[in-house]
Amino acid sequence: MHLSIDMIKAFLVFSFSLLLCISCSKNNLDRATLRLIFTCDTIGKLEPCGCFTGQYGGLARIQTAVKEQKESFQIRVDAGNAISGTEDYDFVLYKQVREAFNQMGFHAMNVGVGECLLTKQELLEAAKLPGPPLISANLVDTQTAQPILQPFVKVDHQGTKILITGVVDPNLIAKRNSPGIKVTDMKQSLQQISQEEADIKILLAYCNEEKLKQLANDYFEFDFIIGGKVRQPLQDLLKVNRSYIFYTTNEAKNVGLALAEYKEGKIASCDFDIPLLFEQVPEDVKIKQLVAKYRQEVKETKLKVDDPGQLSDDYIPGVKQHAEYVGTQQCAGCHAEAFETWKESGHAKAFQTLKDNHAEADPKCISCHVVGFGEKSGYERIFEDRKLVDVGCESCHGPGSQHVQERLKGGKVLYRYRPLGAGDCQTCHYGEFSRPFEWDEMWPLIEHGKEKNEVY
Repeated sequence: MHLSIDMIKAFLVFSFSLLLCISCSKNNLDRATLRLIFTCDTIGKLEPCGCFTGQYGGLARIQTAVKEQKESFQIRVDAGNAISGTEDYDFVLYKQVREAFNQMGFHAMNVGVGECLLTKQELLEAAKLPGPPLISANLVDTQTAQPILQPFVKVDHQGTKILITGVVDPNLIAKRNSPGIKVTDMKQSLQQISQEEADIKILLAYCNEEKLKQLANDYFEFDFIIGGKVRQPLQDLLKVNRSYIFYTTNEAKNVGLALAEYKEGKIASCDFDIPLLFEQVPEDVKIKQLVAKYRQEVKETKLKVDDPGQLSDDYIPGVKQHAEYVGTQQCAGCHAEAFETWKESGHAKAFQTLKDNHAEADPKCISCHVVGFGEKSGYERIFEDRKLVDVGCESCHGPGSQHVQERLKGGKVLYRYRPLGAGDCQTCHYGEFSRPFEWDEMWPLIEHGKEKNEVY
């Protein structure tokens, strides 16, 4: 066979390129950097609730922070607890959360306590949703003892093989895990996986700081161990045995960023940052669109909470209600001064704030903006803005039908309400749903009590 000069040149160029690629593959960790991007305990926070200005965090801001990382070699992982609860509307939200992590280019999502409380069928459905692989090495079927989810995933970056596996502390689940699901011992479940061939091994572990350290002592094979069920994000670089340990929490208010430098196939240095995502960090437009998709879907979905037959008379365990909700207007005749104070307060505009944020049908928001949502005779989503809206008298004092009936009969009013205090306010005014709550500052804004013309 006769080869032309051009064909020989082309063959030599191809051969040299192939050899170069092989060389790079074998020595790709000789001089390289790896950027780790990690989250944990995001519990469905696509965005802050929007109850007031100045809120920070949310997956929409995390996406902005992720986009700013320019290293070509990146691994993005979530250590668990990305679901907000076990109600049907939590699962509607989780679909968009999974899509958010998909858009952010995450390589794996570990299960946390929240995911373990799903039924086996719900968990399998969650794993099928568009998004990163949902993994767990110690979540097994109670009958077959086989893993319910993928125990690990492998990522190949230009010949560098990265193994990512995940576990959750069974003690955090205790006896709460769903039928059909068993959470096995973390250490035992990792024995075989730790021997899998890979250049870099990453363990996602939803557990506390001490158990993260124990896992590092038990398994030197993991380059990075990322968690977890912790009180606060990592403050100082932590290395135990041969593993670098990182962890974060805080309901998507921050994101973990670690940068490791490799030399001759080993980690030469490592540094990290876990920045808070203040309101000045722009929210990613595409993630914000997922919020709108969730709110539209949850508005159109028939939920369990929409069926009054599902609601119990003893919504508060041990306290059976004998009265029903009647609405704030029923109080105005006898409590005129208090009613006027209420009208000038933010409580009287609570439902409008939901409408302004297109969240008026979101069960995760409604309860603190209406009267008696989730209780018999309380607000129902089909009411829209027609009745029992805003934070009214009965939101704090309880159902008032018996009190009103006794008053209208003209006799002695026997039905009394228990005294209220700061703790009652903090059922709604806490965490991200409120600026720091100070009773002495807040109470004067709505102060009311017995009026001159009240008759008992």
